[in-house]
Amino acid sequence: CYRYIQTLMWFAPVGIISLIAGNMLDVNDLRGTFQTLAMYVMTVLLGLFTHVLIVNPVLFYLFTRKSPLSVYKTMLQPFMIALGTGSSGAALPTSIACLEEHGIDARIANFVPSFGNTLNLDGNALYEAVAVIFIAQLNSIPLSFVKIIIMSAIATLGSIGQGPLPAGMVSMVVVLNSLGLPDNDLALLISVDWLWYLA
Repeated sequence: CYRYIQTLMWFAPVGIISLIAGNMLDVNDLRGTFQTLAMYVMTVLLGLFTHVLIVNPVLFYLFTRKSPLSVYKTMLQPFMIALGTGSSGAALPTSIACLEEHGIDARIANFVPSFGNTLNLDGNALYEAVAVIFIAQLNSIPLSFVKIIIMSAIATLGSIGQGPLPAGMVSMVVVLNSLGLPDNDLALLISVDWLWYLA
């Protein structure tokens, strides 16, 4: 089974390149599409960095009145594992061990990261929301305020049910179909999709 999966993984880049190449043939303005894709990547990265470097530390400080730097230092190893594997679930055992070494009660250290890995996928929800707006703009489809609220709710609920696995494209189809947006441009997003699993 392992050798079979390993063989499939070697063919994955060929499949992804084929998907992207097929989608590129349908694009009339290639330069404009790449500029839009670059703005999409920058928007998602800005949102993720704002969340990790500003929102989370401020919330941590407001609730604990302690510096978040010690937490970031403690969680550096699980972060690197999640970065390398593309899954926060793979870093869960290391996260629990690091929290216990940091002096957190074992009951809390076992419950909170497991619960958070299931329900707290903020980055995935942010990525899906921006991706839907990107696809709507790419197809010149205006989104009303009500549709943006609906999209945000569905993206959040979809990321909760998804778990800490790299499968954002699956829930993205649900979000796009619920808003009546075309899903044929998802192949374009596959070229940069791996970035969001690092975050």
